[in-house]
Amino acid sequence: MNGSSPYLFIGRDRIYHQHYYEDFGDEERESNYNYVLDNAEKIRNMMINGAYSSLGGNNMRSLERKVQSDAHDLFELYTKMKGGSKFMR
Repeated sequence: MNGSSPYLFIGRDRIYHQHYYEDFGDEERESNYNYVLDNAEKIRNMMINGAYSSLGGNNMRSLERKVQSDAHDLFELYTKMKGGSKFMR
């Protein structure tokens, strides 16, 4: 689960490619997977736009690092909120 942050910026095609041969076993997991695929491009674009607006887009390499860093930070915040962490109180 800690390696899930790249799913916020890798996009639909890469997610689909990584799970092409996976058998989900039940309808709920497959439904969740399809939900992720349906929203992957929108989320990726939001991550890129946020990083671009904060950096100004002068350097593409720093933009890439900013997107990765933001995705990691967002995932950590989500896990703290979802887990009822004492840091969120």
